[in-house]
Amino acid sequence: MVIIAIALVLVLIRQVDVENGVGDENGVQNDPAREVAENFYNYWLSYAEGVEGINPAVQEKAHEGRDDISQGLSTRMSNLIENFGDNIPFDPFICSGAIPNEVAFGESEYNEDNTRADIPVDLSYDNRERTIGVEIEYNEKDDVWRLDAVRCN
Repeated sequence: MVIIAIALVLVLIRQVDVENGVGDENGVQNDPAREVAENFYNYWLSYAEGVEGINPAVQEKAHEGRDDISQGLSTRMSNLIENFGDNIPFDPFICSGAIPNEVAFGESEYNEDNTRADIPVDLSYDNRERTIGVEIEYNEKDDVWRLDAVRCN
């Protein structure tokens, strides 16, 4: 009886993983949270190609209306940018006033029910390196993963 109960719990956990996109019924792992982070940062930093200083995407609020960002994060970032006006000294999505030369994503750490993931993002500059953290959240209602927080460690 105990073995059956344990097996049932494992099946239910596996089903949650499959439904949220973290694995399939064969146990193959994918990383939907990392995919969201990579896609967003590829998009975001494409604005900065050949630019020195603040990414033009900041002033253009190029994050607004994107499906890969939660409404809460979009609103917080827009308010921050508006509060600084034209004098914003940094890009709030990379926590820096400089454009990184390289961006690398660490391994995603999912919460117990696979609805949230923390991902370290390594930013390399000419003379330094910095790691920031991003949180990606699964929205069950829309069945999508979205960037929900940026932590300037």
